[in-house]
Amino acid sequence: MVKFRHTRPWILTPILFCMFILTVGMTTPTQAVASEGKVVVWTYYLYSPFITGENQGLTHDFVALLNESANGLYTFHLEIMPRKRIDMHLEAGDSGIVVFVNPSWMKVSKNIDHLWTEPLFSDRNGILFNRSLHRDYDGPSSLYGLTMGGVFGRKYKGLDKAVAQGRIIRKDALNEELNVLKLSERRIDFMTAPESVLRFLVQQLGVEEKIRFSPTPLFEYERYILAANLSYDLRIFLNRFVANLPNNPKWQELKTKYALQK
Repeated sequence: MVKFRHTRPWILTPILFCMFILTVGMTTPTQAVASEGKVVVWTYYLYSPFITGENQGLTHDFVALLNESANGLYTFHLEIMPRKRIDMHLEAGDSGIVVFVNPSWMKVSKNIDHLWTEPLFSDRNGILFNRSLHRDYDGPSSLYGLTMGGVFGRKYKGLDKAVAQGRIIRKDALNEELNVLKLSERRIDFMTAPESVLRFLVQQLGVEEKIRFSPTPLFEYERYILAANLSYDLRIFLNRFVANLPNNPKWQELKTKYALQK
């Protein structure tokens, strides 16, 4: 915006007035976010530990930590929506951040002004067995002949082929929580899901003595913040915030509360 500096009261001339209106009208969405201090936080995770109830869960607590660290400079507002809607916002060039995602999952056009922060925490898709089954994961063949607990409509990278061939029997449930309960009751032999989800559910359901994690996971990855179309100052804030997380005692408390990997 054009800045006017005078030592005495001033009046906009017609030319200056037009310039003022034009520059205000040309403010970009990114500039608007930075000036108003409002930042939307997108997530499509509707399950534990990310969302555990109304205004509860890791994602809500993480947004609260962002707001506390911003100290009024920015206001972060959580919006929970389907993954396809988030993709639409990104494709449209809307400003905001997506939390706890990985670059391999998000299709972001090179034409979109975006960045990835440093990792928030490490995660992996673990293999969870009933404790009575003395077996560890060592490739799909190590699961042949077993019954896997799946979730309706979910694809399982590395295992779907064996299921299609009939080498692994798949029985689906509505969600991971039901599968953990079924596993604890020996109604299935194993299941797989992000350990950030599984460890929290095992802890909350109190079935630690009935299940066992395989030392070798299905695969490993890290979770980041994806920032799209943000101002330079806001990018700097996010990078500093993430860089300081290892030394933030409240973040360490959250990792313990939600049984995240250290």
